[in-house]
Parts: sequence; C-alpha cells; structure tokens
Amino acid sequence: MGKVELHHSKLHGSLVSTVTAVGTRNLDGSPNYGTFAFITWINIQPLMICIGMNKGHNTLKNIRREKQFSVNIGSIETLDEVNFAGITKDPIKNGKFETFYHEEDSERLCPMAGNLPICMSFSLVDIHDYPTSSAVIGKLESSLADESVLDPEKTHLDMRKVNPLLFSFSGPSYFSLGAFEGKPWAKEPRADIAPKDRSLPDEKE
Repeated sequence: MGKVELHHSKLHGSLVSTVTAVGTRNLDGSPNYGTFAFITWINIQPLMICIGMNKGHNTLKNIRREKQFSVNIGSIETLDEVNFAGITKDPIKNGKFETFYHEEDSERLCPMAGNLPICMSFSLVDIHDYPTSSAVIGKLESSLADESVLDPEKTHLDMRKVNPLLFSFSGPSYFSLGAFEGKPWAKEPRADIAPKDRSLPDEKE
C-alpha cells in the first residue's frame, strides 16, 4: 500500500480525543471554564490525568495559583456549551454552565459544571513546561456522574449513554462516538458481539 509523507504540523489531527471543560477559580474566586481536548489518563493507582494547555490560557494561570482544577466531560447534547467555553473568556455571565461545588470536596472549592454528565476534581501534581504549551498533571480527588449515563447496576459508566463529544485537529472537527466494535485484550476481540451492542443508545430497540 502506497503512503504519502505528511508534514508534522498535520499529524496532531491523527489522535481523536474527548472534549472537556476544565474548571478553575479566578483570582477573585469566581469560576472559570476553558475547553480542552489534549487530555488523557496517565496513571491508574492513583488515577492521574494529563492535559496539554497553551501557555497563554487563564486556566493554566489559575491552576498554577490554586493547585486544583476540575475536568467536566461534555456530550453531543452539550456541544454548544462546551464549544462556547473555548471562544470566550467569560462563559459564566452567558449562563452556559451551572456551577456547583461538591460538598465532600468543599475545602478545595473547585468549580464543576453541573450540566455536563461527568464531573471530576483534581489536585495538581506537577506542570511540565514546553516551548508553546504546558502539560498539567493532576490526581483525581472526587468524581460525580449523572445517573442517566450509568449502566443498569449504576456502578460503571456507559459511554454510549454519555455520548461524548470528540475532537480532532483534522478539519478541525467534532465527532460522535461510533459503534462498539470489540473487547480490548481479548484473543478474539470481535467475537460474540451482539448486534444490539454495536448500536448507540438511540438506535437500540
């Protein structure tokens, strides 16, 4: 199969990622949200996350000062709200997010977006600075999710119910989650997948 060489500037669109609204506190204590998609888990025990941020973001300045932040996962249904946080410095005054503070995390006073399906708070572990961006590493402190996005036993997330908003720099573009295609780490990952398991929630009978 023939291949074409691509310039490195075109490759950051090759990894599709979950779109999030990262919540922080401004200097005056008011909540602030920014849209970030360069984000991934980097450790399991304890659960730690890494977010790539442009050095000019107010979110990064707040994290350096407050040593804490929240990560709120957006869905296709909240595309407008999450997108808005990426094009304005003050989405709060426009009523895009319903800010709340987890009562068991009151000492941290980390703002969360109540109208997004998954909300998590983190304590800052480290920040690694690079030429144009910084990598923020945080340790999970608390997590909350809407009951509507859980499995029937209400113990695990059902990502088809979350219907996460996905991002690629190719375009750039937003995407939705596709069908379930296999079971990771299985010897035969495509085996025994029922047709209903390939469907998104609104496509099931």
